[in-house]
Amino acid sequence: MKLKEHDMPASKCPHCGTRFDRASSLDDEAPGPGDVTVCIRCAKICIFNEDLTVRKPTGPELFRFTTDPRVMELQMFIADTAGRVEAKQNE
Repeated sequence: MKLKEHDMPASKCPHCGTRFDRASSLDDEAPGPGDVTVCIRCAKICIFNEDLTVRKPTGPELFRFTTDPRVMELQMFIADTAGRVEAKQNE
């Protein structure tokens, strides 16, 4: 999976509070309102607002994106990477 990085307005994850000002996409297009993102820290789904800050997904959005194999793969990748980093720090 090759990702393209984009500068974004400063925002924070509505689930864990992690601050960020960049987002990645699978194509060259920057994320837009209504697009999904996954927090790099907690791996939870967030949705871009009109101003490109993020919010928690609605029920239908959560269902739609939790059944998307690309989102599921990204969530597993983030969780696995976070677990390996934590294990290494505890060595």
